[in-house]
Amino acid sequence: MRTRRVFVDTEFLNRGSDHPLSLISIGMVDDEDNEFYGINADAPLGAMWRDEFIRDVVWAQLPLPSVTTHGFGGIGGSILEWDSTNSQSEFLMPQQELRAKVLEFLTRGSSDLELWGDYCAFGMVLLSQLFGPFKDVPSILPMFMNDLQQMRRLVGEVVWRNMREETWGEPPEVQHHALVDAITVKHQYDWLMKPVAP
Repeated sequence: MRTRRVFVDTEFLNRGSDHPLSLISIGMVDDEDNEFYGINADAPLGAMWRDEFIRDVVWAQLPLPSVTTHGFGGIGGSILEWDSTNSQSEFLMPQQELRAKVLEFLTRGSSDLELWGDYCAFGMVLLSQLFGPFKDVPSILPMFMNDLQQMRRLVGEVVWRNMREETWGEPPEVQHHALVDAITVKHQYDWLMKPVAP
């Protein structure tokens, strides 16, 4: 049976030990360049706004009103609503639909599934959490995600820097967009796994 590699990235809100992680978006691309991107319409917008990193970095990648429209002094009424006029709104879906579409993407074909990410410990938790308790996690979903950071330790910093320069060059214009980051993970994996010329 063929192993299908799926490269995954998530954007999420981490409010500490008193709250579960909140999935904001998930991007996936497989080894045949099939892509999936979904935004969780049930993500807690008020809590996202109050998180400085989410507000400053992730907010602009989502179908939400501009941060500068409302300033940082408070939350206007409209800021707590998704912007249906934004082009990214086509990827917006309730968590239940997101769960179904993620599973549909992951179960394409009859392959064994191998997941890859970068700094992906939380991503694996979020992916599992999307399906509920462990007893409800589909059996096709591996219990772990391979992390490019593990490969970094194996190949060493010189090789890692070369890979980053060749696959990334300058950092992408769009950062912390789950699909863009998943594609970057795939490109970096492909570079690291390419045959070495004699």
